[in-house]
Amino acid sequence: MTVTLKPKFLRGLKAQLLNIASTTDGNGNYIFAGYQTTTAPYVQDLITKVVTYTGGHTAISQQVDSSRTMTVSNIGPQVFNGATGDAAKEPDGSIQKDLFATLDIAINALKTPIADGDNAARATLQSSLDTANRGLRNSLNNVSSVQSTLGIQLEELDQLDAIGADRTMANSQAKSALVDTDWVSAISTYIMQQASLQAAYTTYQNMSGMSLFQINR
Repeated sequence: MTVTLKPKFLRGLKAQLLNIASTTDGNGNYIFAGYQTTTAPYVQDLITKVVTYTGGHTAISQQVDSSRTMTVSNIGPQVFNGATGDAAKEPDGSIQKDLFATLDIAINALKTPIADGDNAARATLQSSLDTANRGLRNSLNNVSSVQSTLGIQLEELDQLDAIGADRTMANSQAKSALVDTDWVSAISTYIMQQASLQAAYTTYQNMSGMSLFQINR
């Protein structure tokens, strides 16, 4: 008896991820294609079903403050083909980190017929599924890491917006103080303050001449 497992769910999951990887923004630009925003970042071979990245290799960055440049859009490989530093390794030391290739491993393993009592085939199936499981965990951890970094950047942007709002208000107040100043009153006040300072200086000199230091000479 031969058993064939049908990986229909995984095929559907792969199709959904492929659509996500080729998502566009409100302007029709591909989000994960780097600066090649008009090129679909991922394509799937119609025969082999292998997914290949065809987008740009430089993430889009933007200056968000006078001394701060931030990556505002990750390229596909950083999200769908990356791994964190603590990624699980294969027995040979390699790291399964390509999300689409990982799904292909599981799909191909599950659709391979296994004859009843074929222990070798079952061992091969188990090995492939173990590799796929490690790859999926690595991909999940990587996506979580990218998401966490994005969250930190969004928080930083909120802080920069708050600082910018404070600067705008301060500049507006400073401008208002200059534009709306009553210059006649300001000049009069300045002259009065200058006269008071000069009088205080003169008074200090006179007091110095009357000090105990002078009397004790």
